[in-house]
Amino acid sequence: FSLAFGKGGGALVGDFSYAFLNGMETELWPDTGIPALLFMVFQLTFAIIGAAIISGSVVERIRFSAYALFIALWLPLVYAPVCHWVWG
Repeated sequence: FSLAFGKGGGALVGDFSYAFLNGMETELWPDTGIPALLFMVFQLTFAIIGAAIISGSVVERIRFSAYALFIALWLPLVYAPVCHWVWG
């Protein structure tokens, strides 16, 4: 979440300002008025749905350990930068 929606960062990804949910428990998300943790959970559902769509395309074609490794690499290398470009 921090790589996609961090306060600072560069053009590719955000920073680690929200790493380990730092400062999100009492903060309201800017321009929305909703709690930051609620916004984070809402955005993470899209990451989970993306992983589920990928799992549907590779089911019974690769091992689960390879799928888990692929998703662990896909989320920070593909999903977070695209999320940052579009909504960050």
